[in-house]
Parts: sequence; C-alpha cells; structure tokens
Amino acid sequence: MTVTLSRPQQIQSPVTLPFEGRRSTVRSDKFATANLALPLAAETAAERAVLLLTATGVILARYNNADHISVGVSKAGSVLGLFLSTPQHLSVRALAEDLRAALEGLQVGPSDLDKQVTSAERDAAVGRDPLFAIVMALDDAPAPFVQQDLTLHFDDTSGRLVANYSARLFRPEIVSGFLRHLCRVLQAIEADASATVGSVQYIDAAEQSDLRGLGSGGAPAHCGTVAQHLLAALTRGTDEPVLEFHDQSWTLGDLMRRADQIISGLGAHVHKGARFGIGLRPGPDQIAALLAAVRVGAVVVPLDTSLPALRLAAILADATLSVIVTEKALVAHFANFAVDALLIETLPASDARLSSWSVITIEPESALYLLFTSGSTGRPKGVLVPHRTLANLVAWEDRQRPTRGKRTLGRTSIAFDVGLQEIFATILFGGILVLASENERSNVGALANLLARLRISRLYLPPVALYQMTESAPDDLTALECLKHVIVAGEALRISQAIRRFFRSTRARLINQYGPTETHVATEVVLDDAPLRWPDLPVIGRPIAGVDVHILDASGVSVPLLVPGEVAIGGIAPAIGYVSNPELTEVLFVDDARAGRVYRTGDRAKWRLDGTLEFVGRADSQVKVRGYRVELLDLEVNAARLAGVRQAAAKFWTSGDWKGLALYFVLDAVQAPTMRELREALRERVPEYMLPPLHAMFALEELPLTASGKVDRGQLPEPSVSQVVEAEPLDVGGRIRAIWSRRLGLIQFEPDEDFLELGGDSLLAIQIVSEINDALKVAVPLSTLLRGTSLRRLTAVVEGFITNRTTRISLVSEVASGQMELSTMGEPRNDRRVASVDLPCGRFVTPSPSETRHLWQEIYGQRAYHPDMIRYATGDTIVDVGANVGVFSRFVLDVTGGCRLIAIEPADELFQCLQSNLAARSNGVTLLKLGCWREDSDANNFFYFPRVPAMSSFRPDSVRDRSLLEELLKNDPVWSKADDRHEKEQFLKTAFAAESQPCPTRRLSTVFAEIGLDHIDILKVDVQRGEEDVLAGLSETDWPKIRQCVVELQDHKGSVAAMRSLLQAREFSVDVSTIPLHAGTDVRFVYAWRRA
Repeated sequence: MTVTLSRPQQIQSPVTLPFEGRRSTVRSDKFATANLALPLAAETAAERAVLLLTATGVILARYNNADHISVGVSKAGSVLGLFLSTPQHLSVRALAEDLRAALEGLQVGPSDLDKQVTSAERDAAVGRDPLFAIVMALDDAPAPFVQQDLTLHFDDTSGRLVANYSARLFRPEIVSGFLRHLCRVLQAIEADASATVGSVQYIDAAEQSDLRGLGSGGAPAHCGTVAQHLLAALTRGTDEPVLEFHDQSWTLGDLMRRADQIISGLGAHVHKGARFGIGLRPGPDQIAALLAAVRVGAVVVPLDTSLPALRLAAILADATLSVIVTEKALVAHFANFAVDALLIETLPASDARLSSWSVITIEPESALYLLFTSGSTGRPKGVLVPHRTLANLVAWEDRQRPTRGKRTLGRTSIAFDVGLQEIFATILFGGILVLASENERSNVGALANLLARLRISRLYLPPVALYQMTESAPDDLTALECLKHVIVAGEALRISQAIRRFFRSTRARLINQYGPTETHVATEVVLDDAPLRWPDLPVIGRPIAGVDVHILDASGVSVPLLVPGEVAIGGIAPAIGYVSNPELTEVLFVDDARAGRVYRTGDRAKWRLDGTLEFVGRADSQVKVRGYRVELLDLEVNAARLAGVRQAAAKFWTSGDWKGLALYFVLDAVQAPTMRELREALRERVPEYMLPPLHAMFALEELPLTASGKVDRGQLPEPSVSQVVEAEPLDVGGRIRAIWSRRLGLIQFEPDEDFLELGGDSLLAIQIVSEINDALKVAVPLSTLLRGTSLRRLTAVVEGFITNRTTRISLVSEVASGQMELSTMGEPRNDRRVASVDLPCGRFVTPSPSETRHLWQEIYGQRAYHPDMIRYATGDTIVDVGANVGVFSRFVLDVTGGCRLIAIEPADELFQCLQSNLAARSNGVTLLKLGCWREDSDANNFFYFPRVPAMSSFRPDSVRDRSLLEELLKNDPVWSKADDRHEKEQFLKTAFAAESQPCPTRRLSTVFAEIGLDHIDILKVDVQRGEEDVLAGLSETDWPKIRQCVVELQDHKGSVAAMRSLLQAREFSVDVSTIPLHAGTDVRFVYAWRRA
C-alpha cells in the first residue's frame, strides 16, 4: 500500500507549500482565502475527494522532492493524517486507487489524531501539527482547530476549490499557483492514465516562459576568446604598468617579451591545443607563461606543487602534458615524470626592442585551461574549460565595474579559476595587478593592512578569507579608502557582525558570485543595502550576461518559484567536459531540447519572488571545506586504501556543535593503526583541507547500514564537542587555555596536542590569536597557529612576548674584544646556568657542554664540513646559518687563518654564548641575531629546547626529534656506555620541553643586501629541518654569488634528493655523505661546489 495511517520513519517533518523566510513561532490568527474553479470529472463526492487528494499528493511530492509525504483529512468533525508513498516512478492511477481504498475504510473519531501524535511531538512542532501541514476537508462538517498551514475544501455550490491559508506564511500568488498546479495535475490525470508522479506536467507554457526569462542572463558580453582580449589590450598600448611585485612594476610589453622568451624556449612543445603545464611560483614569470599560452593557443594546466606527491602524480597522468614550465626551486617535484621541463632560469635574454605582437586566431570553443577538482573515485577530475567561458566573464565584469586604472590584489592560486579571473580581468583591461608575496598570501590576519599599504581597489576572496580578514581588521579602517569592490566566491557566504562592521566602515561594495569549476561564474549579486540590513545568508543573485540558469526537479523539469531544485547552467558557460572521463561528461553535461547544453551542478537552489536565486545546498556527497570543493567519496576511497583499514565512510556535519568533516573506520583487528597514524598516512594522499581533526576520526566495529545495504550516515556518531563554561582565570596560562578551549569547543585535550589536529583551521586561528592579542596586549603573529602548534607552545610564545615587551632586540651585533653579555633581549637572565667546556680548540661558553663536545667531534674530529671537495682559503667570505655557540665559526677562523665571517643564530641563549665565544676573534666577524626564512618577518616563532639546544627549530617535530636523539645517544661515547637505562629514558622524556621565542627572520638575500655581500665562498646551513626554507630566501640573482655550499639535513620524504636537484639546477656539482657519529640516523651532509 502507498497510503497508511501509521507514520513511516522516512517522514521527519510535514511537507507544505513553498514560502519565503522563516516560519513564525507565534500562533497566527491571520487567514486568507483563495479559490479556483475546477472542472472535475467525478460523479460522486467520494470520487472527487480521491482525485483532489491524488493531485495534492503529486504536487506536494514534486514541490518537496519527497518519496514520502503526509496530508491531513477532516471528516465528520475529526482530523486524521494520511501517509503517502510517492516515489517518482509510481503511477498516478496506483496512488489514486490506494487513496480510494483508504478513504472507503476510513472511520475517524474525536481522539484519533491524538493517537497518531504524542504531546512531546506537538511541543517539538512549535505551534504546528507535527504530522501534516495541509488538510483536505472531505465534508462540510466543522473540524476541530488544527494548526495547519492550509486547508482545502471543494464548494459543491460554486464548483470551486477553496483554500484557507496562513497569510503570515504564504504569499497570495503562491497559493494561487498551487491551485493552478492542482488543476494542471487533474487535467493530466484525465488525459493520460499512465502518467507517473514524476512525469506529470503541472507547469503550463506561460509559467515555463516566465521561468526561462528569470534564468536568462541575456546576450553574452563577449562571444570570442581571451586571445582576442589580449590582442585588443596590445592594440591599446603596452607601455603602461599592468603588474607590480616586490616594489617593481612591469608593463604589458615587458610581460609579452618574457612570454616570447618562453615560447622560444619551448619550441615545438608549445602550439595550438598543446597542454602546457605551469609549475611556477606567483610572479611575473607565471603571468608571462599564461600570456605565452594564450598567444599560441595552448591549454594552460596550472600545477600546484604543495599537493601530496600521489595526488600530483594522478593529475600529471590525466593531464597528458606536452611540457612543463618550472623553475629550479620546484623542478624536483616533476623529476619522476616522463614530461619535458623547461627551467625558466635557462631562457635567453629578451629582445627589448620588440614592441608589436601577433596573437593566434582560435575558436571560442577551443580549450583555454584545465583545472583539477576533487573526484568521487579517489582521483582528481580534470575540467577542460573553453575560451568563451572566461572571455565572456571578464568582459562582463569590466562592463559592470570598469577596471582601467584600478589596482587589484593578486593572491589567488592559478590552480583555481578565480586566480585566472583575477589576472585576466585586470591586466587585459587596463588595471594593475599587485601580486602578494607568499607570506602576504598566507597571513590573512594582516590583509586589511596590506590592502591599505598597496592602495588596493578590488579584491577577490573566498568567504573563509573574508571572515578572517574582517575578524582581525583594526577598528579604524579609514586607511582603506581606496577599496571599492570585494568579490567573494567558492562557497556559501555567511554574513558575520565583523563583515557588517567592515563594510559599514569602508563603504566598499560586497559582491557575491556563484559558479562551479565546470562553468565558472554563473550568477552574481551586489549587496548594496546598508550592511546592517544584509541577511545572514545572502542570495546568489541573477545570471550574468550570456549565461542561462535553470532550476530543475528530478525529472529535469523546471520548478516553480520558491521550490528548491537542482541548478543547471547553460548558455556560454559550460565546460567542454572532463578529461579521460567521457562517461561522467555525458552524465553531467546534458543536451536539453529546451535549454540547450547544460551542466547539472548537483547544487540546489530556488527562485525567490524578487527574481533572485537562493542557494539551498548540495544534492549529493560533494561539500565545500574552507572554500575547497571536496567529494566525500574521494576522501572515503583514499581512506579505505590505508594499511589496516577495511572500510571507511566520511560525513560532513552541518548541525549540532561540530561543523566539518568526520571520518569513520572499520579497522583490521590484527594490525589496527591509531587514529593519529591514519591521519598521518592520509596526509600523503589528500590535501591538508581534506583531513578531519583527530576528534572527528572514529574506529567502529562496523559501519551502520540501511535496509538496502548502504552506509546509514544518519547513524554515524557525531564528533563530541562541548561548550566550555567556567570562571575566567586570572593567570596568563589559564586565560590562554580558556580562549583555546572556548574557540575550539573542547573541554578535554592535552596541552601538547596540535592545533590543526584538534580541528583548528585558519578562521579559528584568527579568532584565537585576535582574542589573545586583545586580552593580553601582545602581538602574536597568525602564523603561530597556521603552521601548527600546541597550547603549551602557544602559551610559551605569548609569555615570551609579555616578558620581552619592554626590552630591546638587536639584530646585528659587531663583536667587541672581551665582550661577554649572557643576557636575553638586553636583560640579565638568572633562571638557567651557562657552563663552559674546554676543548682542544679552546674554551666554549655553552648551555650544554655535552652537545658542544658533540659538535666539536662532528666539525673538528670527523671533518664533516671539510671534505676534499670543499676548499677554505685566507680571506674567504663565509656565511654560517645556524651558528649555535660558534663551533663551526671558530673552526673556519682557525682553518682559514682569518676570513670575513657572518654568523647567524636565532636562539637567545645560544646567541649570547656565540658572542662570548667569538669575542677574542672579532676582526671581520659579524653576528646576526635572527633566523633565515623564506620571507622577512619581525616576529616569527622559534622553538628552543634548553636541554638539547642544537635541535631547536622553527619547525619542531617531537616524533622525529626523539628518534634522532635516540640514535645519536647510541653513538655518544658517554651515553652508549651508560648502564642506567632509566636515566637515559628520563632524559629523552624531558629533552624536548620547549620554550617559544619571538624571533625576527630575514631572507638570505635581504642579509646579503644589507651587509653588502657580492660573493660568498662558503654558505653553511644547519637549521634543523628548515634548510629548504633558508635557501628559498635566496633570489635567483644571488645564487651565482655562492661558490660552495654545505648543508646538513635529515633525509625525510626525499629531502636529500630534492636538495640535490635544487643545487644541481643552479649549476653546482653535488655530493652527499655522512659521518660515523651519525651512524643509524638519517642525517646527511650535502656538499655543493662550482667547478673551476
């Protein structure tokens, strides 16, 4: 039976008519009436009731996309609920027959409704009947009052169907439309007895036409190609700046000349239709590579080297590239793939005289770029997008908001379509693209200050970055007077109080754009009301020019106003399809007789009465996480492939306390890994944003299943997150813990658990750091949390800022003879003893005599830094990065007999010892108290281990640090002979108690420039897992200044191979070795030298 009197489990809440806004929780006594004449082919009142209930069931099922619905009937003064099974394939005749049988046997009494519903359910319904919202009156007997939304009654006298409805809930046109749709269903039933619930056409031609008008963006803004935009820009002139980066500017002519070099270097590899991989960091070369591809008609394939190696390999396998353009610093990422690579550094000099260019003629349907998104098979899927899509969008944007002379911040990766939009919508239309550095891109907390400093007019952001920027923006925003437009896209926009405050203060306009990768931007809305009047969930607006948007039901038919349906996008926007996946292309890119070719997005939305679109959610397992599109099946497939995992299921929680990804495992009983081990293994397969926090990862005996054998995600346990309610502590540590606990929503956690593993993300990092800075009057950088840290380390950082708030930091100290000032930041320290140790090369002041003896053995005894191929000479210029207490510095002064030495050390205590140990050898010695890093910063976090100072680092790793220390102790002559295992174990347990020290960092190129180094004979780097970060701070123009290089590093995840490739790419000869002192460890020495 499709009709029952007992409520099925599938019916959670009653279906009703579409409406705008939220239901009122106040009982409404405001009712209205609508009526419509119905020509019913029914001989009796009973048959008429069957037809009306059948039509009502069909309409409610179609409105709500529901396989089960409820409707109330009133008869003989009583009301009872009927529960209808209404799957799309069910014939309308079968539904009518079951209703007829149910009504014939219907006997109701005054208490029957109470038998169907408990008082608790009534309370939970908040003023509405929990069983049904629509009531059909079967006779004229007055029914007891039921809090329904709408009551239907057929008036025999007038032959009209009368609807009494809540006027505070429904608009009159909605109820009138409902009655019209009922009439259409009745006509369809009479005309075609074989019609099914899903096939009945209930919208007439006039309404269909109105819906098509709503969904049409009109004529395209541009029907051509991005190449045509480039040609037009070249025709207008090439001498005006279009790009700024690191305080330098480039004209379009400059970029085109660089593009010519790239085309020349690629030769036959690049041509019309060739897929052209771009593996370059943001900068002028990356922009020039894009222009080179457009000029010759090649297909741009951006390559993100931050992806896990397995995922990058899957992308390269599907991309079928002709060539990759990359740089020496990144080429190691592509070394294992059979694709030719062009190093940007090897290009010939440009012809500065060239000032005119031709651009290839290409069809608008030709491919422009290939981007990869999360796929349900566990592999990324490649979306091939034509010229017409982006060419139309950027032309339309310029028509809406002219770009000429405006400054746009470039901060989005070109691996996302917005990154390409950001670039081409600016430099091809007379604007200036101001590229943010790597540090500026990641430090969203300082974005408002960056916008003011760079005088930015237009900004593209994902919503999560907008939240972060506005949360951390200063109260006084007058410096942002240049900011005119902020454009958000990527996920649903939610308006916070901080966003309202920001836009009220800046007077900038907020623009919300919507569109998946497969179509790029399809709709837009400008929030031009007063920010205080903005809704919490803004609409996604109307279609842009050239784009058609359709809202379809499961049968592919347009749905009426306010009825949710699937978003299908047509017109000029849809992509060509998915590479290497014609089956999926055929399923999702559909040729429709009425709408043309459309892409069925899987998103759900509805038309509002004002003609705008309201985003409702997803129809499948695809979700958005921090602006990134994630297929839950992608996560599940990769999780299920991990060792020790039998099954895996993923869920994205949007209700309750926890909102985010959760992962559920059924583990192998024999080799069951821990959740932490699984998370680390999964990190090798999926990007960071797809990793759930540890508290949202579960081991289950078995996955709950539905009756059909599918995973029942409704029965999966919700991650346990509790709100913290406790008195405000007075001490610094307690206040930080309270903020940490409240923002993360956790009561139980260990002080050494990692912020990211506890569920922290960039938005929470902003909130925690902002609250701490405000509460304690400090300036902790956002990077403290974004790079991952624990509560203990964060507390140490904050306490360090408080301790040093009034003290002086000296970045450069010229050593004076006899100077010995064992102090931190200029103030005496009495909390820790500094000892001295006598070695064959002299006495050293040190916080760890045993460690200094170890360094002496490594450097003097086993000549780790002086193999045959590394030559030292009197008068050399030597840079010692990671000087510690100065053992290597003393060694080079001894072996050269005198040299120019620049010794760099970030740790407070070690630097003070370094000053003392080199005081007697001060001639030509410069000491720098700072760290070397990828970017210049005045406050980075250095983690200092007082018991093992040489293992202090900007990138601590407790697991790897302990493992390394255990092996080193085995090789140590003192520890290896020790009988007391307990003493050794106690030492290992306490060795990595850290204190975090705020420390300035500088790029090596900054150091070279400030000191005035024009050549470096030997660069020595030993910084405990930060060696790549140090070398990333070298500009390409500084590499030729370096004659020899020695790097001590740990060989983890191919780091030695990557270092070898990096140095060989810069024309060094390279050798790798180790020493007996490091036997059994992964410590290696990489030697690099230039042949004479």
